[in-house]
Amino acid sequence: MPIFDYQCPKCDATEEHFVRKHDDLVQCSECFVSMSKMPAVPNMHLFPEGGIHLKHVCAGGKVFHSKNEMKKYAKEHDLELGALL
Repeated sequence: MPIFDYQCPKCDATEEHFVRKHDDLVQCSECFVSMSKMPAVPNMHLFPEGGIHLKHVCAGGKVFHSKNEMKKYAKEHDLELGALL
């Protein structure tokens, strides 16, 4: 099953989902409206198995295991991670 990125038109959340068919409907886990499939962009670098540790994010540092995890953390803590996202 392929993985696609979807974006919610209501809350602007971005989520990854496994889909069985190209036309499967995906609902936002926060507001339960149908999400839109985002254009596919090749991911040239993958996260290492242990994640990426960023010292400047908080006092003790933070380990991220996916780009979506980084985006969610940045949005929740009003951070600008720039080119990392």
